Amino acid sequence: MATSIDQMVPTGDPGVRVALDAAWQDAGQQILRGVAHALGNRVMTIATLAQLVRDAGGDARAGDALASEAERLDALLRNLRVLSAHDGGREEPLDLEEIAREAAELLRRHADVHGIAWRVERRGAALPAWGDRALATRMVAVLLVAGARHALRLGHREGVVEHAGDGTHRVLAVCVGASDGADDTAEAQGRAAGALAPALCCRETARGARYEVRFATLAEARRLGW
Repeated sequence: MATSIDQMVPTGDPGVRVALDAAWQDAGQQILRGVAHALGNRVMTIATLAQLVRDAGGDARAGDALASEAERLDALLRNLRVLSAHDGGREEPLDLEEIAREAAELLRRHADVHGIAWRVERRGAALPAWGDRALATRMVAVLLVAGARHALRLGHREGVVEHAGDGTHRVLAVCVGASDGADDTAEAQGRAAGALAPALCCRETARGARYEVRFATLAEARRLGW
């Protein structure tokens, strides 16, 4: 099974596409900038609170604040683990809602498009998909970057990630503004790339955008002998 996506991915500029690797490299650098900045703030805050605890002989409020900062540091470490995950070509069952939330959390650290609030919604049953987790996360992240850029151009500050599909495929759709569904031609081209390979289809208009990435379900992968 192919472990890469052959289609060019959207950038958020109407009609502009770039290779997935280039899009992820750009997005990853911007997210890393945001994570590094946030880590610096957390370290400074913890150092300050630790000094206050020492000076006050163990103030309870300072202890609570330290615990809160530790939780934020843990969240940043999760971001770094996702960023550093390598695409080793190993397919596995995927919880696409979890991947969508992880990618949305990454976008909160993006230096340029962090101001968009993403809501993850499921339509129907939550069936597991099949694919490479690192590749899927990167794909969803670059679609969120493109969606965020499109949203900012429209003056919007929120978007939706829809999780839907059937017994054969699961779909994550990044939606901003008003869109009329994905481009059927692009979808057909994506399906032609391979029965189990992720397929991308996009629609961009002056009123909104919808970027879909389609994965085979775990059941379909097993039916095909993977």
